Amino acid sequence: MRGFKTVHGGLFSTIQDQGRFSYTHLGITHSGAMDQYAYRVGQKLLKNQNANAIEVMVGLKLKVQIATTIAITGADLNF
Repeated sequence: MRGFKTVHGGLFSTIQDQGRFSYTHLGITHSGAMDQYAYRVGQKLLKNQNANAIEVMVGLKLKVQIATTIAITGADLNF
């Protein structure tokens, strides 16, 4: 992703989008973000539509290289 440098990849950190729902008739899962509600909330907070999101389980460390705005949604992360 432009603007971020990965310092530590963490465990199960993935880049996700909304998913693809038009291929299920072929036996292909829709994929996308595991927590669709948190994904949609993040998109609304940032005024995006189907932009990529980073799903993190634990330990991801990024260095921000340009001015940017982020949204943290989902589980209680004890910040």
